[in-house]
Amino acid sequence: MKKKRIHRVPGDHRKQLSNAAVVRLRRRYSRGEVSTTELAREYRVDPSTISRIMRGDSRRKQAGPRSGGLVTAAGERNGRHKLTNGLVKRIRARYERGKVTQRVLAETNGVSSVCVCLLVNRKTWRHLP
Repeated sequence: MKKKRIHRVPGDHRKQLSNAAVVRLRRRYSRGEVSTTELAREYRVDPSTISRIMRGDSRRKQAGPRSGGLVTAAGERNGRHKLTNGLVKRIRARYERGKVTQRVLAETNGVSSVCVCLLVNRKTWRHLP
């Protein structure tokens, strides 16, 4: 049985990650320094490629820590965040001082009242003091 050859056409910019690069990106991801999306941009590969490498579905024989399960980026590291760390701290401080409702805080910051409720009760953005 013949091995299949990968034929690349001109203009195909898919990048092969070196073994050393795989070890480096696994270490950085396991320390929480970067998200898979950030790694994908940096190494110019598809985010799903990085996710497969992190889970160990790809590059099984390579060294480096693997993520056992789903790792969710917290706070500003989450690609869909609407608030910043500083804004979260200010919202919590304003609410603790009183005289302002969660609804007003939500409307002024462009988020839902549920978001503010979870935020001030430290159910979300827990990594912040």
